[in-house]
Amino acid sequence: MAREFIAPGNIFTGAGALDMAEDKLSQLGKKALIVTDNVMVELGNCAKVEAALKNGNVDYVVYHEINGEPTDVMINKGLELYKENGCDFLVALGGGSPIDSMKAIAALVANGGNISDYMGKIIGGELPTTVAIPTTAGTGSEATQFTIITDTQNDVSVSQLVGALDGGCHFKGKLVRFGYIELAEKHSNFLPPNEKIKAHEFHYYDSTDNGADCIATKPATGRSYDCVISHDNYWLGFPHLYYPSNPHFAESFVRKAYEYRRNKNGKLL
Repeated sequence: MAREFIAPGNIFTGAGALDMAEDKLSQLGKKALIVTDNVMVELGNCAKVEAALKNGNVDYVVYHEINGEPTDVMINKGLELYKENGCDFLVALGGGSPIDSMKAIAALVANGGNISDYMGKIIGGELPTTVAIPTTAGTGSEATQFTIITDTQNDVSVSQLVGALDGGCHFKGKLVRFGYIELAEKHSNFLPPNEKIKAHEFHYYDSTDNGADCIATKPATGRSYDCVISHDNYWLGFPHLYYPSNPHFAESFVRKAYEYRRNKNGKLL
């Protein structure tokens, strides 16, 4: 079966990637809207991006108010800044939220309207150039065409859980769980008995069923709680896993995925 593989036009990776990309940045436009959050500003990461733009004689304005899961209100404010300051391309710095926000702002620059108008639709038009500078390895938003924005005008805050589970996912407006954890399965499916895998949680959503097949423990406090829905061929939950902390999990995941693909009638059992 033929498949189309879509990837960003240029990818700079590894130590010194931002320095290497300076020449390319200087060719993208005259003024950039940097979409980021307060943490990136406080850590000095935004200043590094600003310096890279200055080195290429590119003007810029910083929008650093994406401090949570992005909403239509944040997108509209970013769009306003883009237009008021005469920007002609966008740079996102941070995790999935700033990058998703950048894509949504670009969509409205090209097509107008409200971001909710494009729910579930393919967005066309002549979009301005976008640059994604990811600082996390969790979302992969820099490599996808998709964006997830909360529609506050229509009170759309519940999303179905990918059709695999009953229940819903709710935007809470504040951090629900945050920090580093270690996960152990109650019944061995992906992990060998008595082994753990390191992970972290950082999200503003909660669901009606967070699962109870694993025990999450915070090493700093010893506090523990149930989470994750795990079975023979799937693992569903909020935690972001750090695979190098337990290669057995990654090996098991790949093996199960291969076995599932071989089974043409495979189902979530």
